Amino acid sequence: MASDLLSKHAANQHNTMRRLLTSLLAFTALPAFAMDEPVTLKPFRQTPVRNVYTVEQGDTLHSIARKFGRDVKLIVWLNRLEDVDALPVGKAIFIGDAPGVAR
Repeated sequence: MASDLLSKHAANQHNTMRRLLTSLLAFTALPAFAMDEPVTLKPFRQTPVRNVYTVEQGDTLHSIARKFGRDVKLIVWLNRLEDVDALPVGKAIFIGDAPGVAR
């Protein structure tokens, strides 16, 4: 008896979720999918962005700042750079903790 009640409750919950998802899909631009198939969600980012950049040939502070959407003064301050015109190739510089990826 208790198992029958639980089965009915589970079936009711399943139908409720099915109706909610159907309604949601009707109001969004999400692609349709079969309701009986499991949906696998992938994380947006599997590893955190370290926000450390290695200077490459031809880089300037301005080009690096523009690439990562940062202010040149911030990069200078974070790395305690005294000579802003001397960026040795291969030097790792910290570009800040803001979330995101290179633009």
